[in-house]
Amino acid sequence: MFQILLSTLAASVSAYSLCNPTNYPYKGQTVSVPIQPAAAAVIVNQITVPVTVSGNIKVIDGCTFAVSNLAFSGPSFIQFVGRLNSDTTGAKAVLLTSALVPATIMTNAQYTFVQTAGNWVSYNDFDIIELFDPASKSVIGVANMPAKPVVTTSAAASTSRTTAPAAAAATTGGKTSDSTKATIAGISAFICLAVLL
Repeated sequence: MFQILLSTLAASVSAYSLCNPTNYPYKGQTVSVPIQPAAAAVIVNQITVPVTVSGNIKVIDGCTFAVSNLAFSGPSFIQFVGRLNSDTTGAKAVLLTSALVPATIMTNAQYTFVQTAGNWVSYNDFDIIELFDPASKSVIGVANMPAKPVVTTSAAASTSRTTAPAAAAATTGGKTSDSTKATIAGISAFICLAVLL
């Protein structure tokens, strides 16, 4: 049952959606997440290579993230890849940036999501940022993004319940009109029904 739910959730997120610098899930929030090691070593050409990785990832806008204090050893290059929590095999992983990042890179840099048609990506397409070593085809580090805010319909319904009676209290000549009374009665019945449910 749980696997079916995860598959449904994964299918509901559309991969390769074009990013928007001003409209994204974390807008108005300060999001900074640590990069955590995902492997102690990788195997390249049948040789075991020890790996270290550290740093932080910060959301800048809907198309850009910054990496600060990045340090990794072992791989010569890494790529930033995104995947959903439910995609445990990485089969639906998406490439976040087009450039390979060398181990000698400056420790602080900003990266822009791929925006090429057919390969573009946005924060809606992943929950985890992975540091992927293309030589060993291994993930050496991960940064878990926070849960995306969800706008619920109950919040919208609460707002309409609190504002509707005030808006419906229009009067005609100092008296409440029959249509206004009917509207208020209908709203009151709706609120009572909602409370009972």
